[in-house]
Order: sequence, then C-alpha cells, then structure tokens
Amino acid sequence: MLAVVFLLIFCNSLTASELAHKTDRLSLGRRSAAAVSIGNKAFFAGGRSPTARTDLVDIYDAEENSWYTATLSQARDSIAATAVANKALFAGGWITSTSVSDVVDIYNADNDTWSSETLSTARVGIAATSVGDKSMFAGGSDMYSDTDRVDIYNANTGQWTVEYLSQSRMDASATTVGNKAIFAGGAYGSYNTSSNRVDIYDANTGTWSTATLSKARREIRATTVGSKAIFAGGRAGADVSDVVDIYDSATDTWTTANLSQARWILAATTVGDKAIFAGGIYGSNTVSDVVDIYDANTGQWSVTTLSVARSAPGATTVANKAMFAGGYDGVTFTDVVDIFILCNYKLLGDVNGDCVVDFYDFAEMSGNWLIDCGREPENPNCIAE
Repeated sequence: MLAVVFLLIFCNSLTASELAHKTDRLSLGRRSAAAVSIGNKAFFAGGRSPTARTDLVDIYDAEENSWYTATLSQARDSIAATAVANKALFAGGWITSTSVSDVVDIYNADNDTWSSETLSTARVGIAATSVGDKSMFAGGSDMYSDTDRVDIYNANTGQWTVEYLSQSRMDASATTVGNKAIFAGGAYGSYNTSSNRVDIYDANTGTWSTATLSKARREIRATTVGSKAIFAGGRAGADVSDVVDIYDSATDTWTTANLSQARWILAATTVGDKAIFAGGIYGSNTVSDVVDIYDANTGQWSVTTLSVARSAPGATTVANKAMFAGGYDGVTFTDVVDIFILCNYKLLGDVNGDCVVDFYDFAEMSGNWLIDCGREPENPNCIAE
C-alpha cells in the first residue's frame, strides 16, 4: 500500500493547461437538451428521449462534484437557454411534432427556486444569449412562418420588451463578446434558404447594426473566447460546412478559419482560453466524434475526440469543466457526458491533469503498470518527449 501511495504522489504525466478528459452520465439519455451554467451549477434541461420529450433537468454541482435533478414546467426539446445575473432561463421549444411552446422556465440561484413566464410568441429555433443585464431570445419559427422578433428580459427590473432582427429567420446562432450580442446565420422561407446575416446588438448604446458571414448557413454553433466570437460549421441545403467565422471585438474585424471536419448540429462551449466544438453530423448523415479546439493564446487549432460519436449534445462550462451531454449516437439517444477539464496547476499525483488526485489517476497508473519504455519503446503508451 505504501508503494502505491508513493507512486500516486509522484506520478504526473500532464503539463499545466492541457485538457484532461473524463466521462459521466445523465439520468436519462436524450438529445437536444438545453445547456447553461450559473454559479457552480451546470443545467441540462428538457430534450428528446427515446420515448418522448422530457421535462427533466439534470443539474451538476461542480463544488460538490455531484448530480441531482429538477423538472421544467413543461416537457419539450430544442429549448433556448441563457443565464443573466442570478437567473438561468429556458425558453420555447417543441412540445410535440405539431406544437411549439411560449413557456420560459426561470431558475433563481439566489433562493434555489423555479418560476415561469411566457414569450411574446410561441416558437422554436430561437437563438439566445445575454449581454449586460439583458437576456435576449431572437428569431425562431411558430411552425408556419419565421419571425424577426427578439424577446428581451431585463434581470434588474424583471420586465420584458420586444425588439426586432433585420431579417426574420430561425436556427441562428448567438454569443456575446464584450458589450455586443451577436446573432448569426439561420434559415428563412420555410427553412429552404440559409442566411449570411449577422445582427449585432450593442448594449452600451442600445442600438443594432449588421454584418455578413463569409458563407450563408444554418445550425452554426457559437462560443466566445477572449475578444473573439467564433461561429463554426453549419449547413446550407445539402452542403455541410467546415467554415469558421471569427469576429474580434478588439479590432472590430472578421476573419475565417476551418474545422478539421465539416459538420452541423455540433456543440460549442469555452473553458479558459480554449473554445471547443464537439460532435455533430458530417457527410450524408453520419455522427461525428471529432472535437476541434481553438487556443486563443496561440491562435492554433488542435483535435481530439469524444468518447462516443454523436450529434446534438448540450454544451456548457462550469468551473474548469467543459461538458458535452447526451445527443444522438446514430442508433439511440445517449446519456454520456464528456467532460474536458482545464487545469492550470501541476498537482503531484494528478496523472490525468484534472486538478484532482483520485481513482481516475490510480486507474491510469494501473494501466501502465510495469511498462518499461526503455525496453519497449514501441509500446503505444510510450510517448516521446
């Protein structure tokens, strides 16, 4: 036993700032869950299970490293979620294949309570983000027509107002960088035409402006890292895209890059200086396990993989953990949660670099037990430095 403890204390295979990778499980396998974080909690709400749409909310508490559940006021999938001040909001979505929702479920982190309100119109395919004290729910479809409507919730007053995009559309992507909320791409005209429109709301001035993406597409996924808002992948008709449009708020300029694999219905979130784009669908209809990672410090891209290839996972970051939960694996709706952990410390004994010394480290050490790289350099676990 003392020998094992000694080895655990002095083994350390990852350097600081690399991403460790673990997996966990949701309480129910499902796709298209809405994901958002507030404080030390990550929420995965609603979604489509193998049998029905669900009202289930899986909640991960990063401080306690534990899970528990709650319920939405209405079962639905493809909900739009964002957080502002002390509140997480979950708006709209599919109730059935022929009806959409106007419900907004609101979680208050201060008193650990839920309440509900309504959007100005029921719809699905909403793009959501928050800037300053405002949560914004833009565009969408009521199943009959696309809308340009933007429902805005003011966290300070608790009041709702309505503004408008420059173009009616659904399935736009949204993220916030600095004082700007950005709504990019989408589809309009009965979902037949992809858009290159970018609507930008400036919270400092309360005014709107527009820009254009380098390529029109819908089902883009967006996240922000540092001064950069990144819009990756998507689809235009049958054309699945690898294009990445990047807006730098520091220079007010747009540039482009490319994912390692063209795909849509992927998921995106940011942990530390890394923007992560995971899973999705490529080719005709094949699920992907590819994870593209953009490092804002170096401007470089790298690639890793999910534990299970899938589309439509829910993605959010809490503490130092980027979480990709559920999705469709090509056969069924999965409960797998891939967790990428950024550790900026070197902890002796932390073999996998997740900032914790635990049985995961013991398992990695056990897997390499008695491997001698001097005698077996061809062993795949022997990685040259």
